[in-house]
Amino acid sequence: MDNSRLIKKLEHIKERMQRASQQIQRKLKAGAIIASVGAATSVAPATRAAQPSAEDTSADKNAITMTLTSSASTLLPENVFTRRTMVNISENAKKIYEFQNKAVDKSGKEIKDFDNATKYSIWDVSYKREVGTWQNPVGYYGKYAGSLQFNDFNARNLAIYALISKDYQNIADKFFNKKDNPQGFKNALSAFQEEYKAKGNLAFHSGNVKRSKLSSFVVSDFKKRFAKEGEENPYQFLDLQREYASDCYVSFGQADFDKIVSTLQKKNIEIDDVAWPIVGMWCAKEIATGNFKGIAETVAGKDLDYINSPDYIKSLTNKFPSVFKDEGGKNATKFALEHLGEGHSLTTIKELSQIAKRPNIYKNYLQLLRFKNKTKNTYAKAKSVDRAQKRIFENAHIRSM
Repeated sequence: MDNSRLIKKLEHIKERMQRASQQIQRKLKAGAIIASVGAATSVAPATRAAQPSAEDTSADKNAITMTLTSSASTLLPENVFTRRTMVNISENAKKIYEFQNKAVDKSGKEIKDFDNATKYSIWDVSYKREVGTWQNPVGYYGKYAGSLQFNDFNARNLAIYALISKDYQNIADKFFNKKDNPQGFKNALSAFQEEYKAKGNLAFHSGNVKRSKLSSFVVSDFKKRFAKEGEENPYQFLDLQREYASDCYVSFGQADFDKIVSTLQKKNIEIDDVAWPIVGMWCAKEIATGNFKGIAETVAGKDLDYINSPDYIKSLTNKFPSVFKDEGGKNATKFALEHLGEGHSLTTIKELSQIAKRPNIYKNYLQLLRFKNKTKNTYAKAKSVDRAQKRIFENAHIRSM
């Protein structure tokens, strides 16, 4: 179907929506309307969209018909939460744990994600490399700490991150000695908060005097308490560790991640077009070496099909053998390959938004999720339809001028 015919089709759908909306507004007294809307979704507000007409267009491949989900009113970043389930995947006596995720609203009701959305996290690739076969993987603290095996400096940063976050106060309270010098602790916390407000994640750098002062209040038995938290509170403690990694730790190498993004854009590839296990491989390299250096070169001039392929994963293992060719690295690679066909989810998109420092990636995902095809729909398909719609209306606007 050429553009002119598709535009006419869309205009026809738009007219049907408007007529149906007028009928519904006369009949309905209250309540949110869960509705089918046409490609021009802006015609009906998201919270009060038009009911479908009696004509069923779901079989018409050229009609772009979308459905407003029942949880639409909850699809704001502040109303979406991750719930994790700890699963023993071992068939032997030694337990090997995975953490599977789902998104829920404020009431705890699961939010239906796109079809083929993964149950895992971007950080599960690193998790498999670092601690995936260990007991107490979230709380293990030897030379390195936690599910991502942070060094001691970053383990202490993790404690500080919990301290300044409203979501992890119960954890932070266990990691700081506030009793011996309460005024000193209060002053140190206030000074760091001001530093964080002014400098953002730069406040967590090693040379920051105010960060060092606050770190001096970390309890003397920090390792013991860290391990205990991993045993007794693994879900929330895992959330904290992955959020710190996504928001703060990777920002120390932000210039190199931004270089990956800009290199992809030269081939008209957006960062959220890249499969989440591939981003997970990049993050595993960053956790292992402390940086994203060398990754941009691996995607330069490459098309999306190649980047999202087993061949590209193989190329990463060859380029970074110290990361991916030991036992843990092989676990990470195996996991990435096994889940390469799974799509982005509410969990991975939120993490990617934090890693890339682009909150609109998450907001756009939520917006697309509000309007789902009546048939099966993946995030990749929804993005493709959304792009096509924008091009059609842009062209229509240009032609009408």
